[in-house]
Amino acid sequence: MPRLMSQPSAQVVMVKHPQRSGALGFAAGLVFLSFVSKFSERVQMYKAKTMKVKGKKEKPVEGLADLMKGILASTCSFREMLTVTKLSLMLLLRTVGSVWVSKHWGSIVNSVVSQDFKRLAKLVSEFAGATVLLSFLNALLKYYISALRLQVREKITLWCHDKYMRAQDMIFYKANKVGKKIENCDHQITSDVERFSEVFAEVFSQSLKPIVDFLVYSVELSRVQGLATPLTLYSWFALASCISAVTLPPFGELAATEQKLEGNFRGKHSELITNCEQIAFLGGERPEKDVLNISFAELMTHCRRTINASFNSEVLRQYLNKYFCTVIGLVLIARPLRFRAPEMGELRNDQIAQYFTSTWRNMEAMATAIQDLFELTNRIGRLSGFATRVRELMVGLQVRPPVLAEEIDAAKQGAHPPVFQKGEHLQFEHVSVYRPDGTLLVKDLNFTVERGQRLLVTGGNGCGKSSLFRVIRKLWPLVEGTITMPPDKEIYFLTQVNFVPCGSLRDLVIYPQSHTEMLASGRTDEDVRTCLRWAHVSPTVIHDGRAQLEFNDQGYVVRPGLNDVRDWQKDLSPGQKQRLAFARLFYHRPSFVVLDECTNGISPDVEHDLYDRCTRLNLAVFSISHKIELKLFHERELHYHGDLKGSWTMRECSQTRDKITRASSTVSIKAVDSIHIAKLRREQEELQNQPMKAVDSIAVTKARREQAKREKDNDQVEREVSNFSARANTMYQQKKEQREKANRALKKLREDWLNKVRRSDVKPENLRAMMQGHLDAEDKLMRSFLRMWTTADFSPIAVLGQGSFGTVHLVRCTSNEQIYALKCMSKAYYKRKNSLAMNERDALLGDGLLDKTDRWCARLMCSFQDASNLFLVMEFMQGGSLATHLSRRGRLSLEETAFYIAELIEAVDVIHVTFGTIHRDLKPDNLMLTKKGHLKLLDFGLSAGPSEQDDGRPEIVGTPAYMAPESFKGFSQAKADIWAIGIITYECLTGLLPYDEDDSYENFAQQLEHLEDQANNIETVLPPKLDAAHDLQSVLGATAAKFNKARRFVEGVLRSNEDERLSLRRCRKEAFFEELDFGYLHRMKPPIKIQVSSETDLEYFDLLPPVDLPKPHQIAACDASLDWVGFDLDAQFHKATRGY
Repeated sequence: MPRLMSQPSAQVVMVKHPQRSGALGFAAGLVFLSFVSKFSERVQMYKAKTMKVKGKKEKPVEGLADLMKGILASTCSFREMLTVTKLSLMLLLRTVGSVWVSKHWGSIVNSVVSQDFKRLAKLVSEFAGATVLLSFLNALLKYYISALRLQVREKITLWCHDKYMRAQDMIFYKANKVGKKIENCDHQITSDVERFSEVFAEVFSQSLKPIVDFLVYSVELSRVQGLATPLTLYSWFALASCISAVTLPPFGELAATEQKLEGNFRGKHSELITNCEQIAFLGGERPEKDVLNISFAELMTHCRRTINASFNSEVLRQYLNKYFCTVIGLVLIARPLRFRAPEMGELRNDQIAQYFTSTWRNMEAMATAIQDLFELTNRIGRLSGFATRVRELMVGLQVRPPVLAEEIDAAKQGAHPPVFQKGEHLQFEHVSVYRPDGTLLVKDLNFTVERGQRLLVTGGNGCGKSSLFRVIRKLWPLVEGTITMPPDKEIYFLTQVNFVPCGSLRDLVIYPQSHTEMLASGRTDEDVRTCLRWAHVSPTVIHDGRAQLEFNDQGYVVRPGLNDVRDWQKDLSPGQKQRLAFARLFYHRPSFVVLDECTNGISPDVEHDLYDRCTRLNLAVFSISHKIELKLFHERELHYHGDLKGSWTMRECSQTRDKITRASSTVSIKAVDSIHIAKLRREQEELQNQPMKAVDSIAVTKARREQAKREKDNDQVEREVSNFSARANTMYQQKKEQREKANRALKKLREDWLNKVRRSDVKPENLRAMMQGHLDAEDKLMRSFLRMWTTADFSPIAVLGQGSFGTVHLVRCTSNEQIYALKCMSKAYYKRKNSLAMNERDALLGDGLLDKTDRWCARLMCSFQDASNLFLVMEFMQGGSLATHLSRRGRLSLEETAFYIAELIEAVDVIHVTFGTIHRDLKPDNLMLTKKGHLKLLDFGLSAGPSEQDDGRPEIVGTPAYMAPESFKGFSQAKADIWAIGIITYECLTGLLPYDEDDSYENFAQQLEHLEDQANNIETVLPPKLDAAHDLQSVLGATAAKFNKARRFVEGVLRSNEDERLSLRRCRKEAFFEELDFGYLHRMKPPIKIQVSSETDLEYFDLLPPVDLPKPHQIAACDASLDWVGFDLDAQFHKATRGY
C-alpha cells in the first residue's frame, strides 16, 4: 500500500512526480501570462478598427506604461514604493493563506467522511486560530490599498498645486484664460486626480492578486492532477476570451468621455452660482434650467450608451467564464479518478471527498484568477482613460503652448523686438498690444509715466483698456516694443472683480503678506487701522450712528476686530470689498497703481477721498474708467479708439470737463447748460476724430433726467411741507389733549386723597407719612404721562459748553454705548418763558419728522425732565463750531466761505419753508460741523414762527452783533436771518465783525441808525469797516473777479431795507456760488477736513472744568409741572413719528 494510504491526513496526489509537475505548471503559467498581455493589446487594436465613437475611429489604448511612468515618476517617491512593496507582500501572503485553507478544508471533509471526530476537533481548532491571522491579513490588505490611493492622490495634487501656482509664471491664469486652455481645470485637479488614484490602487491590487493566485494555483493543480488540468483551463479561457472580445466595449474612451461630461456638468453649476445674482435680476431661470438639463442629458445619454454597450458582452462572459467553466471543471476533477494509474492503488471514500473538495476549491480559485486576468483589459481601459486626462493636465501645467508665436517671431526680426527692461519709471516705446487670438488692440504706444503722475485710460467697451496692464503683469505676451518698468512689487493692480482672501480682517489688508512677515517688515496693527480709516472701512469710525464696518448677527451689532475671522465673501457688500481693496493698496504703498473700474460700488464723496489719498501718497495712478468726472484727478488721458488700426490719442485732461465735473458734484453730468454741452461735444469729436453722437445723446439725456429729478424733488418738498403742517397741527392737538388728560387725572387723584383724609381720623403724627405716600402716587402718575429718561441713563465724559441757560455735556448712553451731547437747562431760567425750551425741542423734533432736515439741523434723540431741569439729548457733532475754526485759523478762504455759506442758506431755507420758523440767533457759535465736515444748525431756543411775530408785542432777542436793523425794534421777520448770513459771511472772509464788538443793544442800535437814515438815498449801505478800515481784496489775496463776486453778495444781503435785501432764492443765484450745486451740497466733499482719532476726541472743543450731571430728582406733583407735559420724547416715539 502506498504511503499515502497509510497517512489519511496527507493530501491526495494523482500523479507520480508531483514536484516536476508543479515546476512545469509554473512555467506554463508564465507562458500563459505572456499570452494574456499580447491578447489584451490585440483586443484593443481590434476595437480601434471596429468601434466608432461620435463618428470618429477610436484610438487604441496604448502607451499606458508611458502614461503611468510620466505620472508616477514625476510625483511619487520612496514612501509610495514602500507601500507598493507591503501591498504586494500582503497579496502573496493572502494567496498562500487561501491555498492553506483549501488543503485544510479538504482535511476537514476527510475527517467528517471517515468519522474521525477527534481529528476533526483538532482541525477545526486549527482553522479557528488560523482565521484570526487571515482576518488581520485581509484588514492589512485593505489598509495598504487605501494608503496607496491617498498617497498617490496627495503626491499628484501637491505636484499640480506647485505647477499651477508657480511664482511669476501665473499658470493658474494662463491655463484658464490664455491660449490653449485646460478644459475644466478645477474639475481635473480635484475629481479626475481623485478618481485616477482610486482606480490605480484598485487596478494594482486586483491585477497583482490574480497573477499571484494564478501562478500559485497553477503549481498546486499541476502537482496534484498533472499538467493537463491547467493547460485545459488555459485553453478554454483563451477561447472564451476571444469570443468575448468581439462584444467588449472601449472602456478607456468611455471612461474618459464620462469624466469630461461630468466636468462640463459641474462647470455649468459653477457658472450658475457665480452669476446667480445677475440671472435673478434678469429672470433667467428658464433658459439656465434648460442649459443644466441639456448638460445633464448628455451625461445620462453617455452613461446609458456605456451600459448598453456592455450588456451583450456581459451575458456571453457570464455564461462562458462562469457556468460552462464549471462543467469543464467537473470533467477535469473526474478524469484522474476514472483514468488513474493502477500503481496508485485504491482510494477510500474519505480520500475521494478530500481530493474533490481541495481540488475543486483550487480549480475555482484558479478559474477566478484567469477570469480576472482577462478582465484586466476592462480595468486597464478605465485606468488608461483617467491616466490620459491626468497626464494631459500635468503636461498642460508644466509646458504651456506658445501664444502669438508667429507675431512674436515676426517682431523679433523687425525694428522693435519685444523687450522688458528694469527702470524707475514706466515707459512704453513702440509697444503694440494683441489679444491672445491675434487681434490687434493698440499699435505703437509711446509715452512715459513718472512717479506721482496720473493717467486716465478711456475708450469704448471691448477696445482693450485693460489689455496693456495684462501685458505689464505678463499675463499676456509682449509682441512688439520695449517696456521699461520698476520691479513687479512696485506695481499694484485693483481689478473690476473684487477678490476677498480668507483669514482675519488683518489678513484682508496685508494680503499676500502673513502676520509674521508684517511684523518682520516693521509694520504694526496701528498701520493696518490707519489704512482702514483712510479707505473708509474702519470698524472704529462711527458715521451717522453706524460704524463704517459693522455687521448684524441675529439682531446684534458686531464690529470686527483685526483678529476676527468671518465669511468675508458673504458678509461684505460690493462697496465694502472695493474699499478694503483700497486699504490693501494703502498698506503696500507701491509706486504705481492700476485702478480698473474698481470704484463702481463706492459713493462719490468716498471715491474722491480715495483718489485724494493716492495723490497725497504720491502714487502714480492709472485709472481705467468711463466716468468723465475722474478727469479731475488725472493729468493726462489715453484714449483707445477701438478700430482695426489700433489707433489711440494722448492728451491733457480737459479743463471744460473739470469744470463740469466740479459743478456736478462728483456723481455724473447733471443739468449743465447748453454751452457746456456744446463744448463737451466738440471735445469728444476732437478726441476720437469721428462723430460721437452716442456720447452726446447720453450727456443730454443725463442732463434732462437730472432736471426732471430736480423738478420732482421740488414737488415732493412742497407735498412734504403741507403734510408737515398737517402733522404739526395733529401733534399740537395730541399734546393739548394729553395735557388736559394729565390735569384731570391729577385733580382726581388729589380729590380722592383729600376725601380719604377727611373721612378717616388721621393723627397729626401720621399725616406726614400719608402726604409722602400721596406725593409718591402723584410722581408715579406724572411719570405715566412723561416718558422718564433720567440722567442715570447717561455717563458724563466732558463739558462742551456752559452759560446762563445751563450746561452742555458730552455723555455716553449706558444702554447703547453711543456718544451724545446732553443739554441741561434750568426750569427756573425758562419759567418766565417756557416757550424757549419748547421751541428748541419742537424745532429739533422737526428733524425727526422730515428726513431732509437730517442734513442741516442737529438731530434730537430724546428729551426728558426732572423737578428742576429740562434735558435735550442730541447728536454730537465732533467737528466743533464754526466759531472755533475761525478763532484758530483767523479766517476762511473764498472757496471755504462759499461752501459753508451755501450750506447755511440751505439750512435756513429748510427751517423757514418746512417749519415756518425764524431762527433769530444765527451766529458761528450755533453752526456746528459734523465729523465729515458738513454744517448743521443748532440752538433753536430763540426761534419763533410768523404768528408769534405778528401778535403786536415787540420782542428784542438775539446776539446784537448779528441782529438786523429791524430786530432792534423788536420785530424779526425771515429777512433777519438773511442779514445774519451776511454778517457771518463777512466774518468768515475777514476774521472780524463789521462793527465794534460791544454786547449792548444800545451801541449796536446807534451804529445802525445811519443805515436807517440813508436807506432811501443810498442803494447799498455797507458796514463801516467793509470800505474804510480793511481792504478785503488784499486780505484775501483773491483775484478781482472773485473778490467782486463775494463783495456783491455781501452788499446784497446787508441792506438796511429788508424789502431790498436778497431773498434765499436770489442768494442761490449769486455768482459767488456759481461753482456749487445747491441740490448736491450734502454729497460734495467739504473743504475743511475734520481729523479726529476716536469718537471721544475733542480736538475742536475748548474743554471746561468737569461738572457732574444733575442727580435724578422726583418730579414735583404741582400745577407748574403740567406746563412741561409733552416736553418728554423717547426714542420709540421718535421712531414711530418718523414712519409717517
